[in-house]
Parts: sequence; structure tokens; C-alpha cells
Amino acid sequence: MLDATTCLAGKQVRVGLYDLPPLSEMSPAGLNAAGDTQEASGLLPALLEAIADKAEWDVIYLSCSRRECLESLSAGSLDLLVAAPYVKDLARTFAYTRETVIPTWAQVYAHGELSVQSWFDFNGRAVGVVRDDPYNAEARAVIERFGLTCKFVEFKGYQEIFSALQNSWIDVGVVDRFCAMSLDMGADILRTPIIFAPIELRFAVAKGQNEELIATLDYHLHSLKRESSSVYHVLLNQRFGQSQQFRLPPWVFWGLSFAGGFLVLLVGANLLMRQRVSVKTAELARSNEDLKNELILRRAAENAMLESNRRFHALFEFSPDAIFLQTVEGRILDCNIAAETLTEYGKDELLQMSIPGLIAEDPDDHLKIPHLWPGIFPPPSKQLRA
Repeated sequence: MLDATTCLAGKQVRVGLYDLPPLSEMSPAGLNAAGDTQEASGLLPALLEAIADKAEWDVIYLSCSRRECLESLSAGSLDLLVAAPYVKDLARTFAYTRETVIPTWAQVYAHGELSVQSWFDFNGRAVGVVRDDPYNAEARAVIERFGLTCKFVEFKGYQEIFSALQNSWIDVGVVDRFCAMSLDMGADILRTPIIFAPIELRFAVAKGQNEELIATLDYHLHSLKRESSSVYHVLLNQRFGQSQQFRLPPWVFWGLSFAGGFLVLLVGANLLMRQRVSVKTAELARSNEDLKNELILRRAAENAMLESNRRFHALFEFSPDAIFLQTVEGRILDCNIAAETLTEYGKDELLQMSIPGLIAEDPDDHLKIPHLWPGIFPPPSKQLRA
């Protein structure tokens, strides 16, 4: 590995970098005389420069969007990409370092007037996402899996999402957790408990090109991550907080002692409460099991009834014999297709008629219903009295 590092000494490395503050950021004020490079800042450029100093690389940063960086890397106009999201689809085209530089994930924010506690609270909402962001595709996939309906609004960056939330143009927004640390979130915007799409950020090159860079980066990253005092951990502490060393005042120890005794009492009470809760939980579990069995039986009965009704409807509607459903007075409530064929009336017409009315019609009309009547229905009451 040392030989590979030595062979790359003096190599000019074209590095693609997109804005992902505080991890990576390009400053327009840093343009050089040729106007083709910019000054880079953030955790990842600082880490890369520390490794480049050891490997004796000459690093040139080129600003691009995430998609543009990936396309330029694939085309060979870039040698290396910083903050490359490690996903299976991209791994077919790009070679990544084995070492993860830093993991991140998506955090959902909402306007303060809304209560967003789960994905189901997204239903009917306007959701802000960043165009060409891997979280964009993942959020859409989750919404589709849950069968929810949302309106997705795409923005160029995460700051625009916070501005849109502040102005109530959208209801919720999907923001990278690191970017949210350095952006102006504004008032009345709350961080929800919803996080998703964990992503490992690594260094990447195009497959078959500059893969010696990956070997060198893996070598140094592995060493730096193992040493707690290395530049890697120093940079993490500088940007995301460093624990402060201080002496506790004496009264704190007395407070801790009192708290310890009180904690023992709480533990005993907690054990007793757990025992009681276990008994009640077992009783509740039995009740729930009985209720579950009852629901299963009811659902089976409902399904059987629905199947019976379906079969009755099929037999009624497609029976070769004419069937009429009537009231006590003889008014027609329903009839099947054979009844329409027999009477030469449509169902809508028959539902406005009655059986006695059909019998009273002229015998030469409608297939001579009176002559067919004795074989289908009992004779009318008038004929019975006769």
C-alpha cells in the first residue's frame, strides 16, 4: 500500500464536490485566475486534504450538482467524487472506498401547526423534496408502498424547503440530517420523529479508472478512524461538538448520593409494579385471544353470507325460468332476465307494474300472459271468488 501511495505522489486529482453543508460546500469567492476551481470547505474536503497531504496529491475542486458530479465522474472528466452516496444501483457504475466516511439519513420536518408523527400523517399533504436527491426517490417509494396520496414539490436545495415550510407553501419537508444543522430553519418549524433512508457517504471513482485512488484512501481512512486522536476524529469533534472536560462541584456528589438511594427505592417499586403488570398483561392477552377468535368466526360468517347472496343473485338473475318478486298486493319488486324476455317489458317498466296488472292485459299482447299465468302463479283472488 505504501508503494501505491508513493507512485501517486504529485498526481493532480480532479475532485467533484457538491454543496452538502456542513459536510461539503463550495465558495464562489474562491475562484482561481483561470476561473475553473473554487475553494472548498466542510468536513469531507478537510479530511481529503489531510489525506492528500500525506499522499502528496494536488487536489483541484470542481463544483457541480450531485447528478452532474456523477455524470462527469462516469464520463472521465472527474477523477474522484466526495460525499458519494453508496447505493446498489450506483455501485454497478462506480467503485467506492470500503471505508465509510460518515453515515447520514433523511429527517422529516413539518410546519408547527401540524402534528406529523408517522407516514400516515403525510396523506393529502404537500411534501417538499430536493430534486436529484436520493431521499426524493426513497420518500416517493415509501408513500407508494403505504398507498397514500401526496403532492410532491421539488426544490433545488434544502434551504428552499425550510423557506417553503416557513411560508406554508408545503406541509412537510425531507432534509438531510447534517444539512439541517447548518441551515436557517426558521420559526414554527418542528423536527418530526420520522427518519428514513440511511446512506453511507464514501469516496468514489468510475469503475476501471483511478481505482488506485480508492486503495490509497482506504489505507489512510482505516488508519485515521482507528486512532481516536487522528485528524478524522478531530474534524468530527470540531464540526459536530466536542465534550468539555470540567470538575464537578462538591454538592453534585451529595446530590448524586441522594439520587442513588432514591433510585434504589424506585427500582424496588418498579419490580413490584412489573409483577402486577405481568399478571394483568396475561389476563389481557387471554381476553384479546378470545376476542380475536370471535372476530374470526364473525368474519367467516359474514363471508359465508356474502357468498350465499352472490350465489342467490346468480341463480335468480340467470335462471331460465321467469321469476318475479312481489309484495302482498302484487306490486313487482324485482324480476330476472327471463321475466323480461317472457313479458317483452324491460325491468324498469316491470318495476312500475303489478302482477294483477299484467294478468288484466289483453291476452294477445306480451306473449299472452293470462294464458301462461296458471302454469306460473296461482290464479288471482277475483277468479278464486268466481
